[in-house]
Amino acid sequence: MSSNAINQIKDAEDKAKKQVEEAKKEALEIQEKMKIQGTEKYNGILKEGEQERHKILEEAREKSREIEFPIIENAERNANVILNKDENILNEVADAIVERIVKDYVDS
Repeated sequence: MSSNAINQIKDAEDKAKKQVEEAKKEALEIQEKMKIQGTEKYNGILKEGEQERHKILEEAREKSREIEFPIIENAERNANVILNKDENILNEVADAIVERIVKDYVDS
Protein backbone atom coordinates (compact mmCIF):
# COMPACT_ATOMS: atom_id res chain seq x y z
CA MET A 1 0.00 0.00 0.00
CA SER A 2 1.20 3.37 -0.80
CA SER A 3 1.59 6.11 1.69
CA ASN A 4 -1.12 8.07 -0.10
CA ALA A 5 -3.63 5.24 0.35
CA ILE A 6 -2.70 4.93 4.02
CA ASN A 7 -3.19 8.66 4.49
CA GLN A 8 -6.58 8.46 2.77
CA ILE A 9 -7.60 5.58 5.03
CA LYS A 10 -6.45 7.52 8.12
CA ASP A 11 -8.32 10.59 6.91
CA ALA A 12 -11.43 8.49 6.34
CA GLU A 13 -11.09 6.94 9.80
CA ASP A 14 -10.57 10.37 11.37
CA LYS A 15 -13.53 11.73 9.45
CA ALA A 16 -15.69 8.75 10.55
CA LYS A 17 -14.53 9.20 14.16
CA LYS A 18 -15.39 12.88 14.01
CA GLN A 19 -18.84 12.10 12.54
CA VAL A 20 -19.48 9.54 15.29
CA GLU A 21 -18.48 12.08 17.97
CA GLU A 22 -20.68 14.74 16.39
CA ALA A 23 -23.57 12.27 16.16
CA LYS A 24 -23.13 11.37 19.84
CA LYS A 25 -22.97 15.05 20.75
CA GLU A 26 -26.07 15.79 18.68
CA ALA A 27 -27.89 12.81 20.23
CA LEU A 28 -27.09 14.12 23.72
CA GLU A 29 -28.34 17.58 22.74
CA ILE A 30 -31.55 16.08 21.36
CA GLN A 31 -32.01 14.02 24.53
CA GLU A 32 -31.52 17.14 26.66
CA LYS A 33 -34.02 19.10 24.54
CA MET A 34 -36.53 16.24 24.81
CA LYS A 35 -35.98 16.09 28.55
CA ILE A 36 -36.67 19.83 28.84
CA GLN A 37 -39.72 19.59 26.59
CA GLY A 38 -40.98 16.59 28.55
CA THR A 39 -40.56 18.46 31.83
CA GLU A 40 -42.35 21.50 30.42
CA LYS A 41 -45.19 19.34 29.09
CA TYR A 42 -45.45 17.50 32.41
CA ASN A 43 -45.58 20.78 34.35
CA GLY A 44 -48.19 22.11 31.93
CA ILE A 45 -50.35 19.03 32.41
CA LEU A 46 -50.01 19.33 36.19
CA LYS A 47 -50.99 23.01 36.04
CA GLU A 48 -54.02 22.22 33.86
CA GLY A 49 -55.02 19.44 36.24
CA GLU A 50 -54.72 21.79 39.22
CA GLN A 51 -56.84 24.42 37.47
CA GLU A 52 -59.46 21.81 36.58
CA ARG A 53 -59.46 20.57 40.18
CA HIS A 54 -60.08 24.10 41.47
CA LYS A 55 -62.85 24.59 38.90
CA ILE A 56 -64.57 21.32 39.90
CA LEU A 57 -64.24 22.14 43.62
CA GLU A 58 -65.75 25.58 43.11
CA GLU A 59 -68.61 24.12 41.07
CA ALA A 60 -69.22 21.56 43.82
CA ARG A 61 -69.22 24.28 46.48
CA GLU A 62 -71.67 26.36 44.47
CA LYS A 63 -73.95 23.37 43.92
CA SER A 64 -73.83 22.50 47.62
CA ARG A 65 -74.79 26.10 48.46
CA GLU A 66 -77.75 25.83 46.09
CA ILE A 67 -78.80 22.56 47.71
CA GLU A 68 -78.24 23.63 51.30
CA PHE A 69 -79.98 27.01 51.07
CA PRO A 70 -83.56 25.66 50.87
CA ILE A 71 -82.76 23.03 53.50
CA ILE A 72 -81.46 25.63 55.95
CA GLU A 73 -84.33 27.96 55.16
CA ASN A 74 -86.84 25.16 55.80
CA ALA A 75 -85.08 24.17 59.02
CA GLU A 76 -85.21 27.76 60.26
CA ARG A 77 -88.94 27.95 59.48
CA ASN A 78 -89.53 24.66 61.31
CA ALA A 79 -87.46 25.85 64.26
CA ASN A 80 -89.50 29.06 64.45
CA VAL A 81 -92.73 27.07 64.29
CA ILE A 82 -91.51 24.88 67.14
CA LEU A 83 -90.37 27.89 69.15
CA ASN A 84 -93.70 29.60 68.60
CA LYS A 85 -95.57 26.43 69.57
CA ASP A 86 -93.49 26.13 72.70
CA GLU A 87 -94.17 29.77 73.51
CA ASN A 88 -97.89 29.25 72.97
CA ILE A 89 -97.86 26.16 75.16
CA LEU A 90 -95.91 28.02 77.85
CA ASN A 91 -98.38 30.90 77.66
CA GLU A 92 -101.31 28.47 77.93
CA VAL A 93 -99.73 26.74 80.94
CA ALA A 94 -98.90 30.07 82.55
CA ASP A 95 -102.45 31.28 81.97
CA ALA A 96 -103.86 28.08 83.47
CA ILE A 97 -101.63 28.44 86.53
CA VAL A 98 -102.55 32.08 87.00
CA GLU A 99 -106.24 31.19 86.54
CA ARG A 100 -106.00 28.44 89.12
CA ILE A 101 -104.15 30.67 91.61
CA VAL A 102 -106.65 33.45 91.14
CA LYS A 103 -109.58 31.00 91.43
CA ASP A 104 -108.09 29.44 94.57
CA TYR A 105 -107.43 32.90 96.04
CA VAL A 106 -110.91 34.08 95.23
CA ASP A 107 -112.47 30.89 96.62
CA SER A 108 -110.59 31.06 99.90
